[in-house]
Amino acid sequence: MATDDMATEAALSTRGPVNRRSGSQVMLLWAAIAAVVAAVLAALSTSQALILLGLPDPGPITTYGIPALTALGEVAAVVAVGSLLLAAFLVPPQMSGVLAIDGYIAVRTAAKASAIVSTQLPPRFSISSARSRSLRRAISADTSP
Repeated sequence: MATDDMATEAALSTRGPVNRRSGSQVMLLWAAIAAVVAAVLAALSTSQALILLGLPDPGPITTYGIPALTALGEVAAVVAVGSLLLAAFLVPPQMSGVLAIDGYIAVRTAAKASAIVSTQLPPRFSISSARSRSLRRAISADTSP
């Protein structure tokens, strides 16, 4: 017994500090990358499409905000669903039938991702309504004599 304890202590002391990122930090990193990519793609394509349609520029917040929030919401939704599927089908339960620690971590990650999805929806809808108002204004200006 004493040799087992000493071997375990020796193994733990040689590992050094463990650098771990939580699931929410990794999820936020990927969501930020997706939002930046979406904003860059919108910058490259949206302005030309608006010019071709003859519509006024809705502004940078609407032009870049809608694709960025869409990307953020979709990444968070994928993480939420994937984490729940992981917890439900891929992580084996403990012998007592209770969810194992890996499943519990997956459920917590899904909860954080769902919170991100729910917090990004109201600004997305307000930006979208501002965009539709500017489009209606532009269309009504084109049809007025």
